[in-house]
Amino acid sequence: MRRRVNLPVMVCFLGFLLMVNASGWSQIKKVTKPIVTQKLADLGVLEIYAHDCACDLTGIDALYFYKVQVEVSAAIKFTVEDSAVIGILKVSYFDLMKGRTESREVMLQAYLFRGRTSNLVDVVGGPILVKKSVGITAEVKVAGAATGDPNLANNSKKVDSCKVRLL
Repeated sequence: MRRRVNLPVMVCFLGFLLMVNASGWSQIKKVTKPIVTQKLADLGVLEIYAHDCACDLTGIDALYFYKVQVEVSAAIKFTVEDSAVIGILKVSYFDLMKGRTESREVMLQAYLFRGRTSNLVDVVGGPILVKKSVGITAEVKVAGAATGDPNLANNSKKVDSCKVRLL
């Protein structure tokens, strides 16, 4: 036996389904955005030091250095392995012997700052003659495991004079 459905009831039922579909009830989905946590490392350039500096080059636009070190500070605000790269240190200067601007980059790994807030990083070894009016510029930027730096104001420094680090 077949049951016959009343035509007005069927029309009402189909109208109800159409109304529910139009109102979006069937398409309600929970929209969630992934929580992105920034891995912050506050990097900074504290000072640029020279070793065996000949500061008596009067009358010429030059500085003579034998070795250049940069004191870099880091406040790592997340858990990271010692071997992880957290930043890049870039040092630029005009080399008078070569007649061009030179740049050196050094990867900063987390182990350099284990148990301390700053560390000396050797950047240039060997004698260099720097154009004094250009000076030496050091800058750090986050890289690798770190994704942000909350204080960009301390990320670069420029010097145009000899500064020897006293132990």
